[in-house]
Amino acid sequence: LLGRFLESKARSNAASAINSLLKLQPKTAILVRDKNHIKVPIESIQPGNLILVKPGETVPTDGKILTGSSTVDESMLTGESMPVTKLKNSKVIGGTINLSGSFEFEATETGSSTVLSNIVKIVEDAQSSKPPIQLVADRIASYFVPTVIIVSILTFLFWMVFGPQPALTNSVLNMITVLVIACPCALGLAAPTATMASTGTGAKHGILVRGFEALENARKASIAIFDKTGTLTTGAPVVN
Repeated sequence: LLGRFLESKARSNAASAINSLLKLQPKTAILVRDKNHIKVPIESIQPGNLILVKPGETVPTDGKILTGSSTVDESMLTGESMPVTKLKNSKVIGGTINLSGSFEFEATETGSSTVLSNIVKIVEDAQSSKPPIQLVADRIASYFVPTVIIVSILTFLFWMVFGPQPALTNSVLNMITVLVIACPCALGLAAPTATMASTGTGAKHGILVRGFEALENARKASIAIFDKTGTLTTGAPVVN
C-alpha cells in the first residue's frame, strides 16, 4: 500500500508539471475579421482564422505568419533560451511569448492538434505506464508472497507439533516472525520510491520525463550533450 501511495504521489508531481504546461496557453485571442479586432475565447478559434498577436502576448495556437515580424521566446517548450526571429511564412507555436513586434498569423492547428497539446498527451501517456523494473518486481512478488505464506503456515504447524508449551502461543509468535522478516515490501517500494524522487525532482526543475523506461536507460548513458546558454547557464549576463 505504501508503494502504491508513493507511486501515486510521483504521478501527482508530474501532473502538476502538466498543469503548468497547460497554463502556457492563453484563455483568449484577438481574431481579425473584416479588419476588425475581436477578442474571442481560445476554444472558438478554427484553422484558417486570422489572429493578431501584440508584443508581450502569448501566441494562442499554432500557425503561420502572414504579415509582420517579431522575435518569440520558445524556451518554455523547446528549451531554446535565445529569442527566435519570426518573419513572413514562419511557423509559430501556441504557448510561446511574442517579444517585440506585432504580427498576424493564420491558425493551422487548434485544440488537441497543437504542439503543446501533443506534448501534454505524451507525458500523460507516460504516466499511465509502469517502468519495466516495476513489472519485474511485481512478477517476483506474485511468486514470493504465496511462498512466504506457505512457509509461515508450515512454521505454525511445526511449532504446534514439535514446539514447547504453550504450543499455540509459540506457534503464532513464530509464524508472525516469519511473515514480518520475509515481508517483500522492499520489492514493492523500491521502484515507486525511485520514481517519485526522480519525476518529482525533474518536474520542479522543468524536466518532464517522457516515459519511466527513459529513467532506466539513462544509467547507460556515457555522454550528455547540453545547450549551454539557458541550460547550463542562465542566459542573463551580469556586470559586477
